[in-house]
Amino acid sequence: MPKKRKTRKDKILTEQKRQVVQTITSMESSQKETTPLTQQSATQQGLTFSLPTNYKQSNTKKETVSPIKTVAISTADYGYLGKDLIKTTLISSAVILAELLIKIWFRG
Repeated sequence: MPKKRKTRKDKILTEQKRQVVQTITSMESSQKETTPLTQQSATQQGLTFSLPTNYKQSNTKKETVSPIKTVAISTADYGYLGKDLIKTTLISSAVILAELLIKIWFRG
């Protein structure tokens, strides 16, 4: 499967997150330079941030749900299928049994 490409909306969201993180780290670095060690630990414990939540959701497409179509399949048309499945099962099991017997025969 090909890699999912980022849409313009995704790029804008990641850029906003980077800006928020960058402003927080710049605030922390400026506080570290100006505050003593005792006040610094107190401010770091109470520091919280939130990302903006007022994103515009434009160009949203609503998918329409189509009604479910039922298809009638006649089993009379596929009468040969049961016989073929039984034959295939018998041949497959015979091959597996033969392989197991050969392994046991040459192993023991």
